[in-house]
Amino acid sequence: MQLYYFHVHDGNGALLDPEGTNLRDDDAALRTAIGFVRSLLCEDLAKGLLDLRGRIDVVRSTGELLRAVPFADCIRVVPHDV
Repeated sequence: MQLYYFHVHDGNGALLDPEGTNLRDDDAALRTAIGFVRSLLCEDLAKGLLDLRGRIDVVRSTGELLRAVPFADCIRVVPHDV
């Protein structure tokens, strides 16, 4: 198990994860980040907003950035004319 931090950067600023989450590996951390993004977007959609400009930085306990996960990369938008 390894500790990962999920720092959210969006239109409201930055929300740094002070506790982190223990996960099996990097793949599990990236799947978790995508789940977090989708949850955040669902909350915003309930308010009538969809802002895809944010990202979650997945950071290892060593301080190394594993990956920045853009909100826009976590969903697929199907245009209304399709």
